[in-house]
Amino acid sequence: MNIPKPITARQMKKIVSVITDAIPADLSSELARKWLNNKKGLEGAVRKILLSKRRNLEVARINWKIFYDMLGMKAEYKSAMAILKISESATSWAIPVIKGLTCKKVILCLKRLGVDIKNYIANPDNEISHNDRDPNKNGSYAISFRRAIEADEENRNLSADDLRRKGSKGITLLECLILELGYFISTGQHLDVESVTLCAGSRHKNGDIPRVCYRSSSLSSSLSSSLRIFVCWCGSRDQCDHIRARTVKTLRK
Repeated sequence: MNIPKPITARQMKKIVSVITDAIPADLSSELARKWLNNKKGLEGAVRKILLSKRRNLEVARINWKIFYDMLGMKAEYKSAMAILKISESATSWAIPVIKGLTCKKVILCLKRLGVDIKNYIANPDNEISHNDRDPNKNGSYAISFRRAIEADEENRNLSADDLRRKGSKGITLLECLILELGYFISTGQHLDVESVTLCAGSRHKNGDIPRVCYRSSSLSSSLSSSLRIFVCWCGSRDQCDHIRARTVKTLRK
């Protein structure tokens, strides 16, 4: 398995220096103020340029065998795959969600691989009171989602409550973390670099919904840890352009 190394602090400093030098000396104060008032647009434009040379990873396959080997669940994977019918296409990822998996296990594996995670949900396996699907309560299953780095476009500006009223089934936090780890193991890259995945299939007892994204951290004190995965809550009625759910395409048990 060849996972590309993350950017070093020295490389980060050099890129920051190049970007700083690229700011025109004759940039007007008015235009600078407009960009500063549109930080998300500026961040998005810079990120798009920096990532524009990468190969198209949207169609990358995920190696679930390696995924479960790294989690110490090789035997469980072999047993489950003899029963589960996994059907993957060029447009979807089919995920085997096997009994024994927990959010904590997946998060710890990401951290062992050097991924920086800011987890605002202290113990997701305990704090989440409801999951639409739970392998440890209902057994292993296979589920598929659209194969794309960003969450589903058609779910823009739809809250978890909106999706529930529509009868749309969304990804759970566990499924989202499994997809992130599987994608990282297979490609060395991350999901949700522009959008935020709303885990509409999971819910806190007070109604809050988990969300996951990969972002720069303005609170970070060191350049080497300025990129991280954020796992946090949002309200069930919260809706905006960049928070979107991944809708379940198929489910097999």
